[in-house]
Amino acid sequence: GETLKLKNEQYLDPYKKLLRTDEGFRNKIYKDVRGLDTVGYGHLIKPSSSRVFREMFGKDRANELLVQNKPMTIQEGERLLTYDCKIRFDRCKKLFPNWESYSTNMKTGLFSEYYRGAMTLNKDVGSPKSIGLLNNGDVEGFLKEYPNRKDYRKYKGVKNRIDRVMHSVNAWNKRKTEIKKAERPRRPSFVSPSLEIKPQVDIE
Repeated sequence: GETLKLKNEQYLDPYKKLLRTDEGFRNKIYKDVRGLDTVGYGHLIKPSSSRVFREMFGKDRANELLVQNKPMTIQEGERLLTYDCKIRFDRCKKLFPNWESYSTNMKTGLFSEYYRGAMTLNKDVGSPKSIGLLNNGDVEGFLKEYPNRKDYRKYKGVKNRIDRVMHSVNAWNKRKTEIKKAERPRRPSFVSPSLEIKPQVDIE
């Protein structure tokens, strides 16, 4: 299966680094802010998790982790984090046609939001309107729309993550504007013939 082909994907390192901070590591199953079973670095336990855990850790260990709720090791959590990031990365990129033009801080921030399910096209928990505004170049509209969420007002951790995204988007937009101004060709200065200074000629 796909999980057995995992390698140390270096391009994921900055995303994993941020998620370690944002999610924290929990070695046993717990309820997230939506009341959903979660483990490790914010891995949401779904029906497919049983297959993933069997392929990744073996049948007996998968049963220990998911059924008996025995502690997950850091090494197991890291492997699961790599898997979760890898399968989500391309999906996240597809949401944003201008992804390659984004700054590293903007990419990692958006991915962290996608990872937790907040930056998706799911209108119930995601932000399809915000995504549309950003993709259409309406940065001002995005900065107003994205924090307009219940979890932004309710949870400090969520607020910090959203504020970080907005800061990175704003900084990226300012930088992009500055570059455009610098690249804009300057109009050649025009001097009226009547004002043109003629060289003086000495008359002998």
